[in-house]
Amino acid sequence: MSSSIFLSTLPNKGESEAFILNIPPEVHLLFVEAAGQVAGACLGLTCKELKAAHKRLNPTAIALDTIEKDGGKQLWEHLEASTKDLVYDSFPKKLVTIERQDDLVEARQHIRAALKATLRADRLHLRQTFVRNTAPLRILYRQAVQAIKEQWDEIEKEEALEQINLQHSLEREQVIIQNTAR
Repeated sequence: MSSSIFLSTLPNKGESEAFILNIPPEVHLLFVEAAGQVAGACLGLTCKELKAAHKRLNPTAIALDTIEKDGGKQLWEHLEASTKDLVYDSFPKKLVTIERQDDLVEARQHIRAALKATLRADRLHLRQTFVRNTAPLRILYRQAVQAIKEQWDEIEKEEALEQINLQHSLEREQVIIQNTAR
């Protein structure tokens, strides 16, 4: 493409149409492809033409926890930085409002508490049932108790991750508040 043809596609000062709308769709594809999957998704949010190019290169949805090629930010980090009212929630893996995230955290805490109570009751029931019986049943009892312990450990890991994510969201909110105060 010669530079005179390229320059002739630039809008005049009085025109309201954006420059990106005047370039061929093949160039849109080149932009999105060069940007990569995560940055390309962000470009796709800017206009219909770049969204179409992004969908053509990535026909399936991109998960919010997708990481850039160079090991940089995840997609949700880019989107969260550009939206003041949304934060990333790791369990549904969605951007949600801060109020909705608080509701989700509270619901998960109730579910974990109920699951822990159930696990305690199961363990007690197993102890009462198997300990009275023969030695082979004791082996089954130990295996069942081990499975319950593993489930318990998994719940505790989820709670720790939840606390880390909550702290991360609070830190982001503080940064946003400080930036808006300036």
